Amino acid sequence: MVAAAVGGDRLVTEVYALKNESATQLVNVLRPLITPNNSIAAVPTGNALVITDYADNLKRIERIIASLDVPPAGEPIVVLVSGEAGIGKSTLWLAGVTDIANVGPSAIWILRADGGEPRKVAGGVALNTSPVWVGDSRHLLFVSNRDGPRDVYRLLLDRNGTAAGPLERVTQGLNPSSISLAANGHRLAYATLAINANIWMVDVPADGRPADPASVRALTAGSDLVEAVSLSHDGRWLYFDSNLHGNQDIYRMPASGGPIEQLTTNPADDFNGEVSPDDREMAFHAVRNGTRDILLMPAGGGPESTVYAGPYEERWPHWSPDGQTLAFSRATEDGTDLYTINVKNNCCLRRLTVGRFSDNLSPTFSPDGQRIAFVSTRPGLPQIYVMAADGTDQQLFAPFDYGVTGSSNAPDW
Repeated sequence: MVAAAVGGDRLVTEVYALKNESATQLVNVLRPLITPNNSIAAVPTGNALVITDYADNLKRIERIIASLDVPPAGEPIVVLVSGEAGIGKSTLWLAGVTDIANVGPSAIWILRADGGEPRKVAGGVALNTSPVWVGDSRHLLFVSNRDGPRDVYRLLLDRNGTAAGPLERVTQGLNPSSISLAANGHRLAYATLAINANIWMVDVPADGRPADPASVRALTAGSDLVEAVSLSHDGRWLYFDSNLHGNQDIYRMPASGGPIEQLTTNPADDFNGEVSPDDREMAFHAVRNGTRDILLMPAGGGPESTVYAGPYEERWPHWSPDGQTLAFSRATEDGTDLYTINVKNNCCLRRLTVGRFSDNLSPTFSPDGQRIAFVSTRPGLPQIYVMAADGTDQQLFAPFDYGVTGSSNAPDW
């Protein structure tokens, strides 16, 4: 049996040829906007960007690229990455957003238009986005999921840019993706974004024959978003993350279908649960202190323990066959690299790849634990590589012509 998440959106690959900006520089600007597990790469020879992402998100990214790839003008342009900029009408403040992905914590910052130190006015472990100034330049509206589903919040600021009153929740159950306020302040326009992905299963014949389409069946049928699924090694349980109750949590259900059990309940987001080879523990990555970290918990739910928590983004843990080691990705401003750590002895962090300004993702051990397959953008486009478990002998395994044979992603043995 093979389980897979089928999305309400489709993955698309686009090539963007730039006329003014450097493709290499824009990779770091745009990377936080790319949906987790998808990719962005620069092709320096043609000064182009190659992006694989969901079609709806690509439309948003295309607009941002168009706004950045312009000839230099006679006056400076302020660009606030991963968000919309708004300027107060009677004061000299800019508002903008920093974030790490479409799902995850983000912060609202303000900055004087004539320069100075930026100030964070809304942050924490929730999503905060789409800031809009009210006409009095004292109130700031923005979208947040700090109380569950997305709604509009209002914050009063003094002339120094600090909070002058409590945060107010303006709407209930609106679920906006972005907002815009009319010039007279009397009407608010908003856009909603609904992406759903459910879990389906198909029986795979042991003799190698093609699967029978009649055996395809849905295990979930909600309007939530399932990002990652994995089976326990005994075949009894199916683990998945979902925003079934607002934020992303990890759940499990019988592999043949049945009642769903919620395993994590933290108000921050939890992703990519994978059980150990003995089916006793579950590794996952979660947002706990503003960035993604690697955690462990009992496979049936219980207290969490931290495997690795750094100042950057640690994601996609994968167990070695002996259950001693976790491989994972760590993203910094220089790119994404692969690491391993001994979880049984809580020691021996080892860096396996050194990919400056490239991404190395989705590590998976071979059944004998001797090798690791992974995705890398080091040639400019996502390709499948294989290396020894200690990081040596890195080799291109499955080259392909981008746009002809498709995208390489999430290898498995």
